[in-house]
This record gives sequence, structure tokens and C-alpha cells, in this order.
Amino acid sequence: RAPTCYIPFTWRWRSSQRNTMNAADLYSGTKWDSDDEADEDESPSDFKARVEAISAGVLRIIAFNDDDPNPEESSKDAFLARPPALGLSQKQVQSLRKFDAASGVLARDSKRVFEMLRSRMTRQCVSCDGASTITALADALDAERAAGVASKLPTWYKFSDQSFGPRRLGLRDCSARGCFRIETETLKMKRCAQCAVPHYCGKEHQAEDWRLRHKHVCAKAKHDRDSLNKASEMLNFYSSRSEGPQGSPNDRMPGGCPQQ
Repeated sequence: RAPTCYIPFTWRWRSSQRNTMNAADLYSGTKWDSDDEADEDESPSDFKARVEAISAGVLRIIAFNDDDPNPEESSKDAFLARPPALGLSQKQVQSLRKFDAASGVLARDSKRVFEMLRSRMTRQCVSCDGASTITALADALDAERAAGVASKLPTWYKFSDQSFGPRRLGLRDCSARGCFRIETETLKMKRCAQCAVPHYCGKEHQAEDWRLRHKHVCAKAKHDRDSLNKASEMLNFYSSRSEGPQGSPNDRMPGGCPQQ
């Protein structure tokens, strides 16, 4: 069958979640609303067994690897010398295509594999802007393999010198549901000026996300972020690292989110 093309569901906000939802959880896996498919009694081993039964080795490909250098100042040289395509072989990339084209794959499993693979790729700064399927991500990996070198970092990219707390680690994606934009040389995500949790490719998606959900969690997210920054400042101090501001003013959406 043809590779799955993911069409976002209309996100339905539950009134009981408005004062309890953690913003970090809300924006973890933001592309689809899979609540209707989720099985609360399912264990991680169930997901692993289904994926491995379809295409062996996929889980080792999509999971974060200890050999992946972190995109931060302390490991800058190793990161700049990272292998193309996450160091994957042609056979491993092909296993991703096999999984995406297989019949009988649960929609929630495809979504989870996609999110995990893309998270690893964006952390390693693999260029995959607009990729909305596992096959499209595999195409991006093959492009790096063909080039023989890892994707070039945007000229504006700066390695973080912090060890703890909120900081840039790789390329960011747009937090709006249904948007698969990833940062490029000409696109640098702007974040909410209030809580600094979600990132957006433009004002249109910021406004849409505010209307659909972000207005319910922005205030709490700012409180949580401020608390985390204070703790991070102490940890960075004791690790003999300087604590800089959390991003420059140009890194935030002009005017921030609308006032509640």
C-alpha cells in the first residue's frame, strides 16, 4: 500500500484538562489527536512487539542513540563531525520504508514511530522540513547518505553552553497541529514570549494554536518554566557554567501570545 499520509484530526479540548494539563506534555507529539485510539492498559512492550514483528530493527533506528553527539558547546567538535543519515546503512533506511508500506500497521504505531524518528533527526539537525510521513523522513536520510556528509547547520545556529534546563538542542519544529515545518536556513522558529514553551513557524499558526489550546496552559507553563529556570541556574552555577538569558528577544514571537 502507499505510505501513510497523516491528516491531522481536529483537536478536542476537554474542560477537565484546562487547569491540570502540563504544557510540556501537551506539546509532546503535537501533530495528531490520537486519544480515541489510545489504549490506557497497553504496555510499552506491546508497541515494541508490534513494530518489530513488521520490520525488525526499526526501534533501534528511531530511538535516541548514546553514540549521537549532543548539539551543544561541550560536544561541538564531535557534533560537527557526525556521520550523515544518523550513521544508518542503506538496509536500515530501507527497513523504515518497509514499515511505512506494510499493511496492518496501527495508525497510532505509525504516528509514534514517525515522532520518535523525527525527534532523533531534528536533534541531529538532519534536514527534513515538511516531511509528514516515515517514507519522507527516509528520503531525507537517503539524501544525506548520497551527499556523504551531514546536513549543514543554519548560519544562525548557536550551540548552547548550558548543561541543564531549557536550551536549544537541535532544530525545532512548529508546535501547531498539522504543521510539519522544521527550522531551515531561512526559517527560525519563534516562541511564545510569555511561557517560551511552544514554537511557531509564523503568526498564523501561533494565533490558531492559541485559540485551540495554548491559552488554557500558557500561564501555568510560564510559572513552571520560571521555576525550572531558577533550578537550572543553580545547577549550571555549580557545574561551573555561565547562565545566559533564555534566548534573545528576536527568538520570541513579537508581542507574545494574546493576553488572557
